[in-house]
Amino acid sequence: MMGSSELTLPSELGHHLTGMDNMFFQLEHPRRLMTICSVWMFEQRLDTTLILDALEKLCSHYPRFCLVPKHGSLLETPIWSRPRRNWKYRDNLIFHTLKSPTAACLQQYTASQYVKPFDGDKPLWEVHFISGLENNQFAFLWKAHHSMSDGVGIMKAVLATTTSFDAKKETSHLIQQLDRRKSKQMNTYIFGSSHTSDSSNIHHPTRARRHQIARERYEQHQYERARRKFGVLWQQLMVWFLWSWQLWTIIKYQVYHEVWTLWLVVEPLLQQLQHVLLQLLLCPLILISPTTMKRKRLPRAMTYDGEQTHGKLIAWTDDMDVADIHMIQRAFGGKESTLNDVMLMVFVRTIRRYLQQYYRPQQQARPNTNFELRIIIPLSFRSPTDWTMKNIVTGNIVGIDVDSTSSSKMLKQVHQRMMTVKRSLMPHLMYSVIIQTILRYFPFFMTLIPTWMQHLYTDVPHAIFTNIAGPIEPTYFAGQQMTGFHVLPPQTGKGSISAGLVSYCDKVNVSMLTDNHPHYPDLAHILCKIFVAEFNALVIEAKMKPEDDMS
Repeated sequence: MMGSSELTLPSELGHHLTGMDNMFFQLEHPRRLMTICSVWMFEQRLDTTLILDALEKLCSHYPRFCLVPKHGSLLETPIWSRPRRNWKYRDNLIFHTLKSPTAACLQQYTASQYVKPFDGDKPLWEVHFISGLENNQFAFLWKAHHSMSDGVGIMKAVLATTTSFDAKKETSHLIQQLDRRKSKQMNTYIFGSSHTSDSSNIHHPTRARRHQIARERYEQHQYERARRKFGVLWQQLMVWFLWSWQLWTIIKYQVYHEVWTLWLVVEPLLQQLQHVLLQLLLCPLILISPTTMKRKRLPRAMTYDGEQTHGKLIAWTDDMDVADIHMIQRAFGGKESTLNDVMLMVFVRTIRRYLQQYYRPQQQARPNTNFELRIIIPLSFRSPTDWTMKNIVTGNIVGIDVDSTSSSKMLKQVHQRMMTVKRSLMPHLMYSVIIQTILRYFPFFMTLIPTWMQHLYTDVPHAIFTNIAGPIEPTYFAGQQMTGFHVLPPQTGKGSISAGLVSYCDKVNVSMLTDNHPHYPDLAHILCKIFVAEFNALVIEAKMKPEDDMS
């Protein structure tokens, strides 16, 4: 096949897929593919020879780009195997010229390629060299299956093919970011200083006067000593009280989140059971159910009847300055909030504004915007120095209220609930026990879950929101500087929104993937326009805030 990659194949060849790899492999559905996409933009034509050299380098350093998962059974996960005998990495390179030199045409082409499943006889990735853009610009589309690696691993692998991507520098930058985040802690209480005064007399007092002065000094000393002891005791009591209150608050929200997450697992099954029992008329008393069982299901953001559409819509926003995000942090969230918190708040505001301004044509009334938006947050278990091609990720779901509220309150809510998600033990238990152990050694459990039950759970979240850290300096690929960088995670269920936040140099942008349904025409493009408008509105609001409130 190729000499340079043959030497590295034994490191992966013959190994079984891990439990997480196999889960993504078995969750593949024609209407919601487990595909990760990235689009790179260039102002000038790429050198085809350098592209082929980059792909050979990619396959040489990351053997999963040369292998395919095969020979799976009920008791064993598939094995990373060699592809067909005549396969070459050039077979996964596709050239395409757009019919119209517009960004919309590029996004349509990306969406049309996203919905195409991979050929199981070839490694599960593709690259598309796209020409025909205005001003002689070019684009490069990466596609890879989630079973190969998580989004971080795939992006690091393909970015390793660039000529100016310094892995050590990127790792050092990530470690510095983590250190700065850890250093943002509140100062402890400052102990007050005691002030004593010298009551001695400069004259030569009498014997009785000296005795009186000594007694006063002794009493003053005893008083100061008792005051200091009481002050220290009171201060310690206050510290312990405040820390206990903070701990109780954290535990309360944490327990509520864990119970709420478990309820999301149980609720679809209970509703399905209730539906079946009512249909069969076996249990009339099911109508007399608890209040929690009788409440309506939370409305989906963009739902519709029937099967999930096969066609998809893809769009991305204009670039937004990282400096503006930091200004929003200082204005509304202080030092505690993160860049991801700010952009997630903008995403929630985007959904709220869309539901307020756009309504489904088959309804007379506008949809209710007073509900809790369920968003999957991918959680990576990687260390900053881990650049391997593996699925070291799981996810948790966060619920954020979409009702109208001030920017400060919403950002505080987002930060608080994101911290609850990050502290949750459930993703670690799911990853270590259920996915990496049970699904690795008993893969038939996935086949026991019927399709209708998979639909129940994939329809629970309204969106998925992921954050990928891109290069911090201009990056070159195939002889040209990358001018744009976009990332798209897989979609969850019917009507859900896939949002990918990515940074490049001092800019960030968000890409959207949605279903292509006639009730919501051009949905992805509209959401991207609203996202930028909401972000700019927050920037203006932050600039109008007094400097004292931003400290």
